[in-house]
Amino acid sequence: MQNYTCSLNNAGGNSWNISAFYCNESECDEITYVRMTFVVPVTIHPQIMQEASKSTEAARASHAVANNVGALGKSHPAVRPVPVQRVVGSASETYEEARKEEIDHTWNEVPKKIQLIKQQAIEQEKSAKDTTAFYQAAGLGSYALHQVIKVIYEAVNKVQAKDHVFFRAPGNPPRKETTDGPQRFLESRSDSSSWKDHDERDSLMSANIALQANVNSSAESSFDILQSGGLFNVDKGKMLQIIGKMLKSMTIASDIQTEILAEVEALGNAIEDIGLKSSTKESVLYQIFIPNDLVSQLVYIAQTNGHPFDYKYLFVKPEKILAGITAAGKELKDGSMESFGTENAAKYKEIDPYEEDEKKQAEDNQWKVTLFRSPEFTTRVLHAAKTTSFWLALKGDMEDPQARILMHPDHFAPGGRVKTQTYPNLTESTSTVLQQGLEKIGTAASKNKSTETPPGSGTPVEWGDFHSETPSGSGTPVEWGDFHSETPSESWADLSMFT
Repeated sequence: MQNYTCSLNNAGGNSWNISAFYCNESECDEITYVRMTFVVPVTIHPQIMQEASKSTEAARASHAVANNVGALGKSHPAVRPVPVQRVVGSASETYEEARKEEIDHTWNEVPKKIQLIKQQAIEQEKSAKDTTAFYQAAGLGSYALHQVIKVIYEAVNKVQAKDHVFFRAPGNPPRKETTDGPQRFLESRSDSSSWKDHDERDSLMSANIALQANVNSSAESSFDILQSGGLFNVDKGKMLQIIGKMLKSMTIASDIQTEILAEVEALGNAIEDIGLKSSTKESVLYQIFIPNDLVSQLVYIAQTNGHPFDYKYLFVKPEKILAGITAAGKELKDGSMESFGTENAAKYKEIDPYEEDEKKQAEDNQWKVTLFRSPEFTTRVLHAAKTTSFWLALKGDMEDPQARILMHPDHFAPGGRVKTQTYPNLTESTSTVLQQGLEKIGTAASKNKSTETPPGSGTPVEWGDFHSETPSGSGTPVEWGDFHSETPSESWADLSMFT
């Protein structure tokens, strides 16, 4: 049986987009993705949508009508619709339009299931209101660990975490600078010549600002990692280490800990067997939505290793980013954006990288720090990224600008304002194995004897409220900031992948 999906989106004024695609229930056997844009006053009757969703043939027919294509497939240019100004929308969609040639060259045989994930993610991004989407991909082991921690959290606390993804473990303490914003965080870190985001696994998340961004750099591309099965992953030993430390922090009775860990090990063995026996690269895509009013508090624009653009190693040319902002301002007829790009590009061009005068060098460096770490630069880039002009200006560079996200404990908690959409790329058999293993882990964890109602009786457990009663009656409940590992490499935050 085949399922058909058709969506209608207003593109501004009298302009409408219709998108249609379909796949089989078990997997995407074939996908047809059709977009039609009506740019003249029209009335979209519900029956049109109903017919368009029945089959791709109907979608193609509607497409032909919208573009005045005759029975022989010939178009009539004299009466074709007049192009209209793009209304700022999805960064992932504009990236795909601007960099299509590079995308087709790099990923010329994308599995159909990945194509469907891409289409769903872009549609989700376009429909999200007052938020900005960021992307990160991980391997099967990482996805399994995220699910394990969620199952234990729900079973022990008798709550539902719904769609929450535990990029950080309950109890894993944030560094203070994580809650003070990007400027303070960078001020405390990036003066060191050896600093990189790999040192910040319990504080910082790496993400792309468009789904297929970094098409020319596989190690920095979420979309490439989604197809390859994850650049960074978690094996059975690491999973047991992380879960073992977390269970101790929750003061769950030792016999129950042993039972939980036995089930975790069994699941780890099953996942390792899948990896050995299957040639399929299984993975997960995370689409992270941050409310626009939080973006400047949590996000800064970065290059490889999390370095801001005042840093000495430049994988993306800052002048190209500023040119992209200028071009986006022109496309959007946004004078303030255009001026921001133009004026700062002119100033940047004046800076001599070989300046010998120490005072002038210090002044230039401070100017770059002030600009490239500012909330305005971050918001300008993210807004400009929703235009094709921005991405066209960056063509030819090795990499595209990325984002680094501070995992603020309040906003990354269950019930917090940062939301995540999850797109597993798993076979049916792997999904079954994972689900069976998680059910056994949940059953073991639910045997914990904690019956105390968490703070805020009757409400879901909040990030800072997370605790588990000490079975022996000694000790204290575990708070968010009480759990930590002896070494950073053993922390739950290893799950925050770097792309």
